[in-house]
Amino acid sequence: MKGLVLRIATGAAVVAMMITVFAVPASAAVTPAVAPLVSIANPTAGDYLRRGGNWVGGVACDPNASATDTTAGISKVAIYLGDRDTAEGVPSWRPGGYMGAATSASVLSDFSANAGQFSRMGLGSPDVSTCKSPVAGFRVLPSSFRKGTWNMNVYVLAKNGKETRVTITGLRVDLP
Repeated sequence: MKGLVLRIATGAAVVAMMITVFAVPASAAVTPAVAPLVSIANPTAGDYLRRGGNWVGGVACDPNASATDTTAGISKVAIYLGDRDTAEGVPSWRPGGYMGAATSASVLSDFSANAGQFSRMGLGSPDVSTCKSPVAGFRVLPSSFRKGTWNMNVYVLAKNGKETRVTITGLRVDLP
């Protein structure tokens, strides 16, 4: 009888231990995917732009990205005139309003902020008020603008699949 009680007690202890082992990972805190944080430094609403090389730049990051991620958790920054989803305000001369993008494929391991005239992500970020990552900066050299007043949309896609859109209103190309 003593052996039976000992076996039951041991079996109950093993079952309790296994329940704890399997229950802990299931109840562990899972970080939910969040939309990227974005701050556009240039241009700002109502700016006058000249035709030609106008850089769009700022910082963008996934707040949950790893500190070792060279793109701060961002997979793409795309620039559109008008709304790419509804085609509202999209100029007739620019299909879909697409103006340019920076993707993680355009990130080079040995670049500097002054290297080449390319759209880039993972640039050094002097402003850490929006993104704590030191490489959250980006710049995009969009296609040449035509004369007029435009609303520009910057779409930032994080590696986690979430997207943020920032609209810059009333950009004026060439002085009236």
